[in-house]
Amino acid sequence: MQNITPSIRRKTDRRAKKSRNFQDRFLNSLRGEDVKVTVETTSSKTYTGKMVSFDQYVVILETENGQVMLYKHAIASISKA
Repeated sequence: MQNITPSIRRKTDRRAKKSRNFQDRFLNSLRGEDVKVTVETTSSKTYTGKMVSFDQYVVILETENGQVMLYKHAIASISKA
C-alpha cells in the first residue's frame, strides 16, 4: 500500500504559501501606503490606525491609544479607513 500523505502535504503547503504570499502582499501594501485602516475582529471589536508591522501570526497597528497587537486568526476584515 502506498503512502499518499507526502503529496497531499506538499499540495497543502503550496496552497498555504500562495495564500500567505497574497496576504503578505496586501498587508505590505497597506503598510507601505501609510494609510489608516480599520480592522474588525471576530469578536466585533473595531480598531482604526496605521499598519506598523506584521508577521506570520500577528498584525501591529498604531492607534490613537498606542500600539495594538492583533492575532491574524482573530481578524475578520481589514479595510482602508
